[in-house]
Amino acid sequence: MANFYFCTECGNVFTSMRKSTVNCCGQEWKALEVAGEPNEKHQLDVKVENGKRVYTSHHPQTAEHYFPFIAFVCNCGTMKIRYYKPEEEDLFVMLENAVKNGVELPKLFQCCGTEDFVYGQNIEFRDHARSLNADLQYEEGPGVHNWDFWDPWIRRI
Repeated sequence: MANFYFCTECGNVFTSMRKSTVNCCGQEWKALEVAGEPNEKHQLDVKVENGKRVYTSHHPQTAEHYFPFIAFVCNCGTMKIRYYKPEEEDLFVMLENAVKNGVELPKLFQCCGTEDFVYGQNIEFRDHARSLNADLQYEEGPGVHNWDFWDPWIRRI
């Protein structure tokens, strides 16, 4: 099983097939440990949409608690690592930071199909944006996660 080491200063990730001593940014790293037993909240859902993999999780991503990276390990030992930067990629965190820093927000438009696999996450974001008094126009209707659904909605704005 691979061991993962993560530098909280610069974001570097190091992997090793056995326990190692790793130093970065003047610190010795400790191997990351699994935070409790795997459960639905920590599970990634993978779907293929238009030939690309789409990864979703039910894990809340906040500025204080998020996946700093996601690693994929297979039998052959090959790994793919995707870095996660909530301040750049998580709409919840981006919106919170903008409001906290007094940034003048544009009007927001959000639409989602009621059969979309991320419908629940869209409702969560809608409610979060409204709790922060963001100027959000939210629309929903029958449909899934594709351009056939989005195109008519986008033309309205």
